[in-house]
Amino acid sequence: MGEPANLVLIDPAATRTIDPRDTASLSRNNPYAGLTLPGEVVATFLRGRPTVQDRALVEGVMA
Repeated sequence: MGEPANLVLIDPAATRTIDPRDTASLSRNNPYAGLTLPGEVVATFLRGRPTVQDRALVEGVMA
């Protein structure tokens, strides 16, 4: 109780086609490449701090 939250907000109505070039990972090997999947991450929060907002990585998070 009283601790910062870890949250993921998704848009369940959206779909997303996976493109390894659009990921934050340095690896380009992705078994889901080219697949269209339901739902899309809109925002994530790690210990109460935003890491993704408006479907984009927050600047400085990976630094």
